[in-house]
Formats: sequence, structure tokens, C-alpha cells
Amino acid sequence: MVDDNRINRAVLGKILGKTYTVVEAENGKVALDILFTDDAICAVLLDIKMPVMDGYDFLRYIRVIPSFADLPIFAVTDGE
Repeated sequence: MVDDNRINRAVLGKILGKTYTVVEAENGKVALDILFTDDAICAVLLDIKMPVMDGYDFLRYIRVIPSFADLPIFAVTDGE
């Protein structure tokens, strides 16, 4: 789960954690670091608006890497 809002991460982590193992990242850069080191990641819940590396930049970067081409990514935003 990639979201700069720690409250969102806590709430979604609690909900999703009942069924899934949740790994949290506060921005796209941290998420990339995790993806390159954790083979167990099977999907990404991605906030669009974040500092450092936003969701759009994360998507542009990750989609050109063949090993992540089929990784399910669910993009969300708070609408602001």
C-alpha cells in the first residue's frame, strides 16, 4: 500500500490486514525500493497524489520493467 497519509495507511492496513499481508510505503520511491527487494508483493494499492514520487511517476516507471508488467495496481486518490 502506497500512501503518504499515515492515517489512510493505518485504516486500510487494518482492513486489508485481516486477509492479506500488507506492506506500507509513504511514497512511490519507497514503494519501488520495496518492490525490488520483496518478491512476495502480488498487488499494489497506490495513492496518486504524494510527495517525492507521485502515483503517476510510479506507474510510468514500473510499467516499462518487464517483471512488473502484469503486477495488478489499484490507483486511488482522495479527490482533492
